[in-house]
Amino acid sequence: MYNERPTMSKKKKLEILGGIILLVWLLFLMINYFRYTNGKTPILTLHRTQKYSDGTVESYYGLFYTYRSYRRTAITGEEFVPFWTPKQNPKPITDIPDTYKNYEVPDNKMKSDKFRGLLYFYGRRTTLLGTYKCINTEIDCEKAISGYDEYDILYANPLTKPEKRYQILESYDLYAFIDDTAPQQAEYPAPNYKRTIYLFDIKNNKILARFGDVKGVDYNGIYDKLESKEEIYIVKDYKTNKWGLIQIAEDGSIEQKLPYEYDSINFDDDTKYYIVKKDDMWSVYDLKKDITITDNYTDIIYDVWTNRNRTTYVAVGKQHIIGDYKYIDYKIYRADGQPFLTDDDIVGYYPKDNFMFYIRRSTNKMYFINYAKDLKAEYQLYFAETQNTKKHKPCVEIESIKENYIRFKIYKSSDPNAQYESGYETVKYW
Repeated sequence: MYNERPTMSKKKKLEILGGIILLVWLLFLMINYFRYTNGKTPILTLHRTQKYSDGTVESYYGLFYTYRSYRRTAITGEEFVPFWTPKQNPKPITDIPDTYKNYEVPDNKMKSDKFRGLLYFYGRRTTLLGTYKCINTEIDCEKAISGYDEYDILYANPLTKPEKRYQILESYDLYAFIDDTAPQQAEYPAPNYKRTIYLFDIKNNKILARFGDVKGVDYNGIYDKLESKEEIYIVKDYKTNKWGLIQIAEDGSIEQKLPYEYDSINFDDDTKYYIVKKDDMWSVYDLKKDITITDNYTDIIYDVWTNRNRTTYVAVGKQHIIGDYKYIDYKIYRADGQPFLTDDDIVGYYPKDNFMFYIRRSTNKMYFINYAKDLKAEYQLYFAETQNTKKHKPCVEIESIKENYIRFKIYKSSDPNAQYESGYETVKYW
């Protein structure tokens, strides 16, 4: 007789099947939770979008859990919760909220911009023009700092970037830009961070407009503004996240100068041109003449400048990321599209009106040239990284630059305490 193969009971089969289903469920739960912690949407879920007057909420329903992405004025952020957790539904914040009225204004003897949670606005003779009480936070609103977008081109080149981001000043003692952003999990300038900028009428204690961000165009401080009869601001539409330009005149009138159609707009203070991105193409725009003065480029335009002969140049580049290290390979063109410096390994440059220097990665050298491309000087470097942080010294750091000379440091390593050699060039007659 043959021994019969033992058969598995129905109960045992169900236990094994249940175990497999549980393991698969746990696997997808872990995968989706990991995606949530990395800012990504879950997979293999049911998706639903709910619209509100102030934005949307994206819900992704898994088995016994829910992922929600809040994109509203009243609430932003993400949550990964059990399916029975109710959706957060705060009262919508209107596009133009009412400001607080009839609140106590403490005596601000030091004339500080902010005192006891209130923002103070003073005229040129320290006359108090008005105050602002935070709406979307308890006390965390601030006078707006000039913002930036994901490209941040003004600060991309360590050799040419401004020393700091500046506060946007009051416009003719009439208006102010106020950052009254609600608390949220993301940090600026992450794509899912929602900045709230109000254009505030100081004397009438009234909000005139709401923007998603703002950039000023006067990077030299207040002196040029005192002589100007109009001021331009780069602002982001709150709903579409597209950039445009507005103009505020001395009489208080506000005019749209460029529509909200741009993915990036940046002002160059030296040339007074705007570096813009629209429909995946980069170009340089002359607002005064209302013309585009360069070819269109698919790569990012990082800089524009004009030499003494009134020839305009642009620096176009591609960014590379290796671990925590970022660098850009630049190419230099004239505004008419003619190549000027197109080596594949230019990792840094510094332009002036009669000369420029650039750094090549393949040679670890810094080259000084005039705009006839005559080589005026060259220096051997120890390395070719321009990144300049508290933990990382650059290969070259400009110590001082005047009309007649340039003084610089050549570091022997990227260590924060690295020693350096000094360099000096007389450039007046280049």
